[in-house]
Amino acid sequence: MLVPLVLLLMVALLTGPAVGRRVLRKRRLAAAAAGGPGAGRAAWDEILATSRDRGSAVSDGDTVRGTARGVVGAHELDGPTNAAAQDALREIVRLVEAEWYGDDPPAEGALTGPLQTVLGAIDGSGRGGWRSWVRTLVPRSLLLAGKERIPSKIG
Repeated sequence: MLVPLVLLLMVALLTGPAVGRRVLRKRRLAAAAAGGPGAGRAAWDEILATSRDRGSAVSDGDTVRGTARGVVGAHELDGPTNAAAQDALREIVRLVEAEWYGDDPPAEGALTGPLQTVLGAIDGSGRGGWRSWVRTLVPRSLLLAGKERIPSKIG
């Protein structure tokens, strides 16, 4: 009777961070899709979290454009095959900057397509194998969540 309980606890401990990360990602994607105040923050936070989960050490202490350049370099999105991801990231940067610096939040759905394109490119940029499993089970973005905080609005 104790063995099944121990096994269940082990499974919960192993999958808990991955489940938590998925829930957080869904919330951010929904907030970005809804538009309005906070949509740019949600989209940007998800890009940074996904980038960290795929092994990048991007810093959110830089400007939006500087951080975007770091994401492009870290995930090798600067090649000609990733032109769509580059364009989508530029659009996200434009919308985020308009929200943060111009108090002009994105319209409903404005971030959805570009965000999916960028996240897909980042997710596809990593190597497979056992490291991919580890990154899924223990997302770096959750481990760093309490250590790196930036204001909800800059400017």
